[in-house]
Amino acid sequence: MAINSTRSNITGGRSLGFQELATLIPQNSSPGLYNYVSYGIAQGYSKSQLLSATNYFNYLQSNGFTTFLYSGSYYALRTFTSSTSWSNSIFTGANADVLIIAGGGGGQSGGGGAGEMYEGTMSIPLNTTVVVGSGGAGQSGSNSANGAKGNSSSFNLISCNGGGGAGYYVSGATEGSAGGSGGGSSINWIGAEAGSVKTAGGYGYAGATATTNGSNGGPGGGGAGARPINTFAGSPGGNGGVGRISTITGSSVYYAGGGGGGTNPIGTPGSGGLGGGGNGSHTSSGGNGTANTGGGGGGRYYSTAESGGSGGSGVVIVRFLLTVPSSFGA
Repeated sequence: MAINSTRSNITGGRSLGFQELATLIPQNSSPGLYNYVSYGIAQGYSKSQLLSATNYFNYLQSNGFTTFLYSGSYYALRTFTSSTSWSNSIFTGANADVLIIAGGGGGQSGGGGAGEMYEGTMSIPLNTTVVVGSGGAGQSGSNSANGAKGNSSSFNLISCNGGGGAGYYVSGATEGSAGGSGGGSSINWIGAEAGSVKTAGGYGYAGATATTNGSNGGPGGGGAGARPINTFAGSPGGNGGVGRISTITGSSVYYAGGGGGGTNPIGTPGSGGLGGGGNGSHTSSGGNGTANTGGGGGGRYYSTAESGGSGGSGVVIVRFLLTVPSSFGA
């Protein structure tokens, strides 16, 4: 129901004048508040019901949003953990903070790279396609193949690249694969690092390599916050690159950590980077990246048939700033 006329009917024949509507819908308020008041009038809400913050938040929650208070402001949050077509009927045309993370790369001898991470502000149209990338599969030591690259995530014309898969060691050392963050190489690879391939404004770092032959530990995968340290002869498995902190949910959360490298049975495997990176292993399969963080999969001992861990799936999170007039809660 449009509410741009001077009066709108509510319960019991009572009507709201223009000045009262202006109190309910201040100038430059979000489309969410406008649509809530339209909904409330259509439902026959009294003025006190319309002025209830609880009713406003319940309306948003019934439409798939989470509401919360952060740093003195109220927000509505929508989290997508799988691909979908979204009809943004509540906040059409409003600006929103957006977090997009692609799927992490699979582990092998080294750790898989984290999925690219993007965070920015944009206007959200009515209809939007949301793509949430899955993590890449890890590979076993008997396969002459890198861990699989993670799959891309996209939202509102912004696309993030999946993390690169880790390098393998069968008859010789190999480089990791490039991605949002690069995959760690296999043991003994002293060549070029697997680089970060990202969109403008995206975050990701290269994967690590070995600095000398004879290293016992696989290098870690790159994270959204840092490139991991290279391994060397006799070193443990390399830790995955640290991810990056986001506060979009109202809490400080790390996302997109790189996978830790594997090592031999008497060595110490690398730890996954903060942000969902899978831990490396020395006796079994590498750890999987955490779901919906874009973390890279952990590596495993290169001469076994065990597999590297799979990368964690990505996520898309959208946050709208809410206009909550001071009269709300009356």
